[in-house]
Amino acid sequence: MTTDRPPLDDLDLSAYLDDEAGDDVSARLEADPAARERLEQLRAARDAVAGDVTPLSDGQVDFIVAAAMAASDGDTSQPDDDHQIVPVPPSSHRG
Repeated sequence: MTTDRPPLDDLDLSAYLDDEAGDDVSARLEADPAARERLEQLRAARDAVAGDVTPLSDGQVDFIVAAAMAASDGDTSQPDDDHQIVPVPPSSHRG
């Protein structure tokens, strides 16, 4: 008798990527093409953000905070002439 199990979720797949998943997850992954595809998406995302990040300067942080506070108050003017805030449209792809 086989037991129907829920599909592997992102937590299971993340544990697999971190070498923290049990043999059960590995076996289920082998039998699930959709989970293997999602695993590759998660692996690509992990690799994309794994590089070195240059810290922001104090001036950049101050600018971002001032701009965010102004935007939350409905002020759409720019905090200074040296920087410009460019809105980023939401992604049309949620995959």
